[in-house]
Amino acid sequence: MSKLVSVNIENYNEGGFKSYRIPGIVISSKGTIIVYYETRLSAYDDWSAMGIGMKRSTDQGKTFSKRQMIAISEDLAVNNPVMIASQDGRIHFLWQKDYRQLFYQVSTDDGLTFSDPVSILNAVTAFKEEYCWSLFAIGPGHGIEMRNGRLVVPIWLARGEGNNHYPTQVSTLISDDGGTTWERGEIIYSSENWGDDFFWVNESQVVELSDGSVLINMRHNGINRYRYIAISPNGKDHFSTPVPDKQLPDAICFGSIVRDKDGKILFVNCANNEEMRGNGWPKRIHLTVKMSYDDAKTWQYAKQIAEVGGYADIATSPDGKTYYCFFEDGNPPENEEPARLTLAIFGEAYLID
Repeated sequence: MSKLVSVNIENYNEGGFKSYRIPGIVISSKGTIIVYYETRLSAYDDWSAMGIGMKRSTDQGKTFSKRQMIAISEDLAVNNPVMIASQDGRIHFLWQKDYRQLFYQVSTDDGLTFSDPVSILNAVTAFKEEYCWSLFAIGPGHGIEMRNGRLVVPIWLARGEGNNHYPTQVSTLISDDGGTTWERGEIIYSSENWGDDFFWVNESQVVELSDGSVLINMRHNGINRYRYIAISPNGKDHFSTPVPDKQLPDAICFGSIVRDKDGKILFVNCANNEEMRGNGWPKRIHLTVKMSYDDAKTWQYAKQIAEVGGYADIATSPDGKTYYCFFEDGNPPENEEPARLTLAIFGEAYLID
């Protein structure tokens, strides 16, 4: 596709919720687009997310189903949905409650229905032997199925008091039996000292490289406002020392990465680390998709797809010809929270034009 097509998914303060945030997207092996996101009572309060909404498209994004609530709570926050689309057609779904519980479900009918939730908290509890977390969060966005069948989902761990999200470190959860059981990975440590280059690392994404190794692309709160990366031979352990990717400026916001069937890697984030908001953080602007032909060593092409953005997740069609970016788009007049959730549909020709 040489042009970008935009599809509106949800609008701020419409449809029964104040805000819709934390978008995720996967494409099933049959080509079904599945978008999912938090449904919030308050835009800027992570603890106000009372459910996970999902919509499906079976016609390449031309139309979408009505919103289906696939996780819901009346009292505790429900956050950070993560899905993985397996080659065998299954859709794996992980989500958390109260930042202290973790559940797994699976769909065998292309996302129409999901199995009952099963707790997989034991995999996260195992971290406490090394790092005594007080709360945690997976993803968000999507996880991956490696070519050897291993499922990999990023996770961050916080050991602050009460509901404090900081300080944090990151790791992965992996499954080698198709989601039946999960185990912890190696913790990737950052500094916990305010003002260091790389500290309080948190929301991350993983991608498998051409040699079967796994790159983790990390958000952090350090004064070096670039994405940090590390590489593991297996997605579980032996991660290399994290280093900044100076080609990827970051607004201290979630970003996403994906590999298409031909080996091209795409990355999306708010590529701004200079223009600041009133709170001292970079503005979430210049939502940009970049493309690499050499396993994310260099980024040959880049194109801004929205001036004002936020969290964004990215996926590719099974044939590798179409790219989908699901993102927080624009601002309502009264604050800096997303005005809508938008799905952008485009192809390689659009990026290299």
